[in-house]
Amino acid sequence: MEFDAATMEASAPSVCAGADADVLRILVDKPDDQWRRELAFYDAVSSNESAVELQGDAILAEISRELVHIMQRDVKTDWTVRDDVRAKLRSSIKRLLVKYKYPPDKQPGAIKLVLEQMEALAGSYAA
Repeated sequence: MEFDAATMEASAPSVCAGADADVLRILVDKPDDQWRRELAFYDAVSSNESAVELQGDAILAEISRELVHIMQRDVKTDWTVRDDVRAKLRSSIKRLLVKYKYPPDKQPGAIKLVLEQMEALAGSYAA
């Protein structure tokens, strides 16, 4: 697949807002729509300027990849209505953010945004 930032931004404008060209190049070499999922999570975790400054694009891209893995592993058909599954996802997201030293004061907002992205992407993961 050839990298074309203009095409990617046109096809996914809401998630490309905060991503730079290097991050888009990293994410575009993914099968199917995985890069869109990673980019959606990248947008969520990079919405905080201090996180971008502290973490950098490479770490935020790695967090995004791991969030896709968490979603693939933990999301079930009825996850949006089951509090126990949502709690497990919240816990997994928080552990991941702590692992990468995401700013603690910004974690609640990032967790909320990531869960919102998971809800938006849920249709493609429901088994």
